[in-house]
Amino acid sequence: MAHNRKLPIALASIVGALLVIYVGGGIFFQNHMLPGTTVIGTEVGGQTVAAAHNKLTKNYSNDQYQLVENGTVKAKASSKQLGLKQDFTTALNRVKSSQNAWSWPAHLVGSGNAHGSVASLSKSQLNAYVDNVSSKLNTNRTAPQNASLVFENGALREKKEVNGNSIDPTKLSTALTKAIADNQKQVNLQTTYAKPTVKTSSTSFMKQKDTLQKMTNLDAKVKVANHTITISKQQLADWLTYTNGKVTVSEKGLTAFVAGLNKKYATYQAVRDFKSTKRGTVKVSGGTYGWSINQTAEVKDLANAIAAGKSFTKDAITQGSGYHKNGQDIGGSYVEVDLANQHEYVYKDGKQVLNSAIVSGKPDGHSTPKGVYYVWSKEQNTYLKGKNSNGSSYSSHVNYWMPIDYTGVGLHDAPWQPTFGGTWYQQHGSHGCVNNPPAFMPKLFAAVSVGTPVIVF
Repeated sequence: MAHNRKLPIALASIVGALLVIYVGGGIFFQNHMLPGTTVIGTEVGGQTVAAAHNKLTKNYSNDQYQLVENGTVKAKASSKQLGLKQDFTTALNRVKSSQNAWSWPAHLVGSGNAHGSVASLSKSQLNAYVDNVSSKLNTNRTAPQNASLVFENGALREKKEVNGNSIDPTKLSTALTKAIADNQKQVNLQTTYAKPTVKTSSTSFMKQKDTLQKMTNLDAKVKVANHTITISKQQLADWLTYTNGKVTVSEKGLTAFVAGLNKKYATYQAVRDFKSTKRGTVKVSGGTYGWSINQTAEVKDLANAIAAGKSFTKDAITQGSGYHKNGQDIGGSYVEVDLANQHEYVYKDGKQVLNSAIVSGKPDGHSTPKGVYYVWSKEQNTYLKGKNSNGSSYSSHVNYWMPIDYTGVGLHDAPWQPTFGGTWYQQHGSHGCVNNPPAFMPKLFAAVSVGTPVIVF
């Protein structure tokens, strides 16, 4: 009977001890992770949230992210290189709040798991790494090629897009950011390849092909004075290209074309055949009179006209003086200065209306410059100033002044000259101007308007 009384006491003692352990464990696990708890693969059972956070931070501070291609690691990036900072507090608190501290005995043979963390990235560090590694990885790699359209032997041909294996930095940055967010340690580089942006199968490509074909069949013409120049289909084909999804007109080709037109037709600084009054047809070059094509403006205007995709006939954009759509340059109204004969003639609409003997520049370095000029201003009662051959200054009053170039040469009265014509100019010539008799100059001034050509030869 005594033996039977001791057994209940022993059992009660064991139960009591287990109860103490259970209660003690329950109290302990109020502030600690249950046994067997793992967070992102790390054992944190029996630890407070703070201690578990420190352990996870230490474990993941030197994370390595691998850039893999066809099973081979091509590059690595540490958390530090990427400017990555992990915050595991959210995941740990979620695990802790889901645990029942009084169920700790059951966890001695089980486990609780949690995944994820809050990661912050330094964009500047990430971009710096991506730019650097992309540059290195792209050495000897093939960049993608967009589909294009080219003219071969006058026919429009498609060139299909080509896939490459160069790394797109933007795609790599996105892939790394996603891997970090998903707690993945590898990035497949093949998913970061740059891709062609223009493909032959796209609707836009086919539309542009149709547009390009139509543009080569434009009836395109440029009018320069009394000449009409037709742009050939071959020229259009040479100038038109399709690059990166856009039809473009070659500025280089147009520049050469317009330069050719200017060289052929422009009159500024050109050599002209001039039918003189006494010496027959003479060649005259130089001077300030004449026109040229404004090549910069014309190239732009022509490119816009072609790009519009409609047939056109346009006038060339010109600059300077003397441009006439009928092809005339000097025309029928002009002043002729014959230096050899020391004579001046005024023509209006092809008819001579005035003429006079003159005194031109003295041939001691002051000869009157030859060329085709024009009257660009008219003044009365003014002073002409300059330097004499001996270096002294002069200031001469004139009643009429008509400058023809930009160095001080012009037509004016010269009351100081006792005679005009002949060989007087050889010893008594001007400083370059065309001296006119005082009685003749008022007639010349009245008959000649601003813009009138002056041919000096």
